[in-house]
Amino acid sequence: MERYAIFSDLDGTLLNDDKTISERNLRTIERAVKAGHYFIPCTGRYFGGMPPLIRSLPFCRYYVCMNGAEIYDKIEDRAVRREEIPIDRALEIWDIMDNFDGIYDCFVENRAFMDRSMKRNCDFYVREPAFNKMVHELRQAVPDFKSYIKKRYKAIQKTQIFFADPAEREKCAEALTRLLPDCSVTSSVSINIEVNALDANKGEAVRFMCGYLDLPVENSIAFGDSTNDLSMLSAAGIGVAMENAVPEAKRRADMVTATNNSAGVAKALEKILNL
Repeated sequence: MERYAIFSDLDGTLLNDDKTISERNLRTIERAVKAGHYFIPCTGRYFGGMPPLIRSLPFCRYYVCMNGAEIYDKIEDRAVRREEIPIDRALEIWDIMDNFDGIYDCFVENRAFMDRSMKRNCDFYVREPAFNKMVHELRQAVPDFKSYIKKRYKAIQKTQIFFADPAEREKCAEALTRLLPDCSVTSSVSINIEVNALDANKGEAVRFMCGYLDLPVENSIAFGDSTNDLSMLSAAGIGVAMENAVPEAKRRADMVTATNNSAGVAKALEKILNL
């Protein structure tokens, strides 16, 4: 039997809009793993920021975190791959972000930080309830954010900026893409922009993990819905976009499945793997 590595984004893909996982998705993935396949969550979140259910899945050992900035081995409690932004470059990125009307954070060493003044304005900039809740619960507010991070860390894994105004987001995305040729500029939801090191993307994570597991890349299946999933939809042997995915993800994918709220991951796996 051929083994496959299954890579799945979380928000908007594996998880329902309420950030839970459907029973059908869960049971289908369990059947796939019991049949000898691997299941690897791929997310823009850091490991500790994932829902407890996802972190505790008994059949998951590896997690692609922060868009590929880190691949975490849960059993050995270590990173098997890391791609980071040096702190001096991160400071330059934040100087650019300061020119736009938004609030930003950073992920570093399995933690998330945000300037105290920016977190106070979270309700204005992050209006989607589930993401608002995550920012309030998972971002540690610190005074003088830039100085705080520079003093303690030599590199970061990811930074992102949230917007209340879609037009402002588009202007910032254009500027960051133009000014940061050494970085990956993507998005996971309609209100944010995410910046990683150039090689910290889900496509590189797919290629790395297939080699790590001694599988040909052709034996990989990737599920996604946003622009930070595009690289893995292209890299995988079979790229699957959700019905709720952005148009570019649907164009990049080999097939389109049902929405995240309709167990689209399970429905595609049942078909592809004959589960």
